[in-house]
Amino acid sequence: MLTSNRRSGNPSPGSSGSPSYSSAQSSSTDGPQRLFNVAVIGLSGTEREKGASGVGKSCICNRFVRPLEDDFVTDHISTLSQADFSGSCVVNNDHWLYWGERTITVADDSSAHAEWTFRLIEQTEFVDDESFQPLTGSGPHQKESYHKRAAAVKLHSPDKLMYVSKDQLGLETEYEQRPLPDGRVVIDGFIFVYDVSAVPRRSFQQQSDFAVHVLQQVCKVAKKPVVLVAAKYDDACIDGVKEVERLMSRKELRSYSIPVVDCSAVGNINVEAAFSLLGHVIDKCKSKPKILNFKDAERTRREQCDVGRTAFVNRLRMYIPLEEWPRRRVTWSQLMTRLGMSRDPDFIHFCELFGRGQAQKLYRQYVNELREIWMQRKLAAYAPRLPEAFRRMLPDVDAIRGCRWPEVLESLQCHPLFDDYFQPLGTLGADLDPISPDQDLSRPDDRRIPAELLLTSDAEICFANYVNIVEAETKRERWARLVEALR
Repeated sequence: MLTSNRRSGNPSPGSSGSPSYSSAQSSSTDGPQRLFNVAVIGLSGTEREKGASGVGKSCICNRFVRPLEDDFVTDHISTLSQADFSGSCVVNNDHWLYWGERTITVADDSSAHAEWTFRLIEQTEFVDDESFQPLTGSGPHQKESYHKRAAAVKLHSPDKLMYVSKDQLGLETEYEQRPLPDGRVVIDGFIFVYDVSAVPRRSFQQQSDFAVHVLQQVCKVAKKPVVLVAAKYDDACIDGVKEVERLMSRKELRSYSIPVVDCSAVGNINVEAAFSLLGHVIDKCKSKPKILNFKDAERTRREQCDVGRTAFVNRLRMYIPLEEWPRRRVTWSQLMTRLGMSRDPDFIHFCELFGRGQAQKLYRQYVNELREIWMQRKLAAYAPRLPEAFRRMLPDVDAIRGCRWPEVLESLQCHPLFDDYFQPLGTLGADLDPISPDQDLSRPDDRRIPAELLLTSDAEICFANYVNIVEAETKRERWARLVEALR
């Protein structure tokens, strides 16, 4: 079972003399902690090369390094101005990004739990926002083709800052400024991202030919482990899935036995598993983690989400009981602060899975359910008072006989006694809304009938019954007068 921790992100202090490259080998200790420097690579370039959208490298990096739902975004930088390319320490005149670090807990060959830290680099290709051609970098390997540059093992970029989001460029001081330790890194392994979804203006053959060239560079020249991630599997097409199988069976790659992991960054499915597998390969562990196929991994994820959602809903019911709602109408702010929901483990876990926005949305849905239940109860309690209101406001049944219910409603609303018998429309709902701390609760109890009751089918039925009763009474009175006249 994999568990994860968020790194504090404090940069390691520089060593005396000339700085050395950090790698899994150089950071290894006698303890269970390890550091793996991983480069995430895949088809990059202009729209002519990559098609209408990227293969998902940034989303894979984002989801792994910052797995919480509120930290995940799908829109990342690919097109830059020359000023941002050369002037921002996040880009730093390089075609690669430093994504930061994340530590996960895994079981190693000794059956003990070990902490593995992954430091992520994304190799990409930034495009000028005016010429729409690749920008020219100034660092080592930056003028080489992507095929060679992506397989580079030693990277150097002084003062390189961790990338958080595309909004960070030009506003670096407003974001966490975490530099790449020593400005240098030695890559220990690679994640190659292959998009198995259908993308306009990009063929799978084009993507596969690109993959062969890059993977050969990684395996033959860099001689580093690599895991191929079949990305966007939640939107996979059958041609994309089959093309990955054909790619792995091509003679140029067959001898390397590259493992394949089906992933979805959007769904957070198998992303951590892919990095864990790469760590086991880098560390030359005898045992490898079991990687679920996408269907089983998706079902497992769905079950985890269902459990998390159910636990949060049960917490809502505990904090805001149905029977107490009219007297204790808790706002979201009160729920988080005064009642302490923000510290509840089930709430925290739900936010990790779905995000705080979804938690607030579920709260609103639950409150609306409470309001609806209590509204129906109140309307049912007021329904027996409708006949008296009809009798006082519409005593002449002959004048409304044959009228449709909308016409009857109009007659009621125009009647001078309407406000004496009925509350304004919306009053009932407002009486069941969450109460803000500064809301005035001194309003006297209104005993009038909620106007919402007139919009229900029960009111129409009640009016039909009232008409029948009045007609029956009129007939009895008429017969009584006839009998009296015959005496």
